[in-house]
Amino acid sequence: MEKNSSPEIRNILLTFNGFQDPYNSRGKIGPVLSILEDRKGFWQKVILFFTPDMKEKAGQTCEEIREKYPETETLPVQLDLDDPTDYASVLRELRIHYTRLREDRVQYYIAVASGSAQMHACWLLLTAGGEIPARILHIREERFRKPGEDPVREINPRDRSFPVISSRISMEELPEIRPEDIDRAIQECGLIGQHPEFTKALDEAARAALTDIPVLLLGKSGTGKELFARFIQQVSKRKDKTFVAVNCPAFPKDLIESELFGHKKGAFTGAFSDKKGRLESAHGGTVFLDEIAEISPETQAKLLRFLQEKEIQVVGGDIRKTDVRVIAATNRDLDKAVQEGRVREDLCHRLTFPVFLPSLNDRRSDIPLLADYFLEKFNREHKKNAEISPEALSVLLENDWQGNIRELSGVIERTVITSRNRKILPANLHFGPLRRTDCKVAAIPEPHEGFDLKKYIDDQRRQLYLRAYEMCEGNKSAAARLLNVSSQQFGKQLKEYGIM
Repeated sequence: MEKNSSPEIRNILLTFNGFQDPYNSRGKIGPVLSILEDRKGFWQKVILFFTPDMKEKAGQTCEEIREKYPETETLPVQLDLDDPTDYASVLRELRIHYTRLREDRVQYYIAVASGSAQMHACWLLLTAGGEIPARILHIREERFRKPGEDPVREINPRDRSFPVISSRISMEELPEIRPEDIDRAIQECGLIGQHPEFTKALDEAARAALTDIPVLLLGKSGTGKELFARFIQQVSKRKDKTFVAVNCPAFPKDLIESELFGHKKGAFTGAFSDKKGRLESAHGGTVFLDEIAEISPETQAKLLRFLQEKEIQVVGGDIRKTDVRVIAATNRDLDKAVQEGRVREDLCHRLTFPVFLPSLNDRRSDIPLLADYFLEKFNREHKKNAEISPEALSVLLENDWQGNIRELSGVIERTVITSRNRKILPANLHFGPLRRTDCKVAAIPEPHEGFDLKKYIDDQRRQLYLRAYEMCEGNKSAAARLLNVSSQQFGKQLKEYGIM
């Protein structure tokens, strides 16, 4: 297995201590030591979970790890478990301890060889659900392996072939919507994610869909507001009716009113014929008004009247009734927009049901799921077979995603198109013109007690080498020229930093 390209990414193994650890009844090394033996020098840390009755054996396993692999840190963690076969208790304890122990810039691996079958299932549930962003390792018994086959096999719970465990949102109180319809709508709309804040937004959107209440989708640009609007439409009673999306900023201030409400011939210069507005065209269905805060207060007033009376005032014409569900969206801070007079406060009150969509930076555990989804999509569209390496995935997990899901999609598509090799490495990631990472040289810190000048300079040098290597897409000679060093010196430094 390849080592991570960035020395800052630490490989941590999460595992239970089983009856066969550290050694089985035949005196051979157990599952935990087998994984460490198979991947020597790969692990920076092993977190060993154990139940009270396994305390002595866990201590023996930690002693063996320290003796055989002194460079690997060990952390024994006792779980408050009386019954290792009780799913709820195992899930509770793992969630508590993972939340307490989790670190940044870490690639987690989970071993599902030691412990009870219920413990293994809980690992898979937490990983498949996105709560623990980790790769799953399994030890295959010798009798099941072909000659020369690696004893350690990786399981990818994000793979499409992996069985779906349950619906992503709880609909017990909503018998009007079948769970299979919810899952179908989620899949068709491309809503990918398992983070609690994301599933909370899905749950609220589904509940809003049962009514005709006006919905306001809040969130930064690129968080998927139109996808959520389509999801609400598809699980509502209007699912077989028209869905009309209006990008409000795309129309000039003096034309947006005509676009929404329609106009009569001769109502203004250029009105050569009658035109039906978007609200009337979507009669019986749903209208999605994207970036509603960008329309004028005068048009907002007419929209407010429609929301209250279900009536539209055609420009230069009569008043008409129409039955339309309105879903609006904005990326603005509404409190600030109201204070500045950009948005009418009464309109905000009339858009009764707010649903907040979390940013990608706030749901980083979903990045592997989204990356896999976009990789499969763009491989299919561009006839490629690219794969994301663990090292590249770690870079994606650490990136500052100001453009959210839209930005991640663009990075994956550009990378698939430009990558020459099947495996995508960090240097192959095509971030485009607005890359924001922590690979830049930080501002000079204030000297203080305990400040390590040598370590600081080494860190800055390493970051510059890594950045040059990425900018030149792995071309050492070109990267060396950027730093005004020889290719030999550049290659030697890369090896020293563990970048190659």
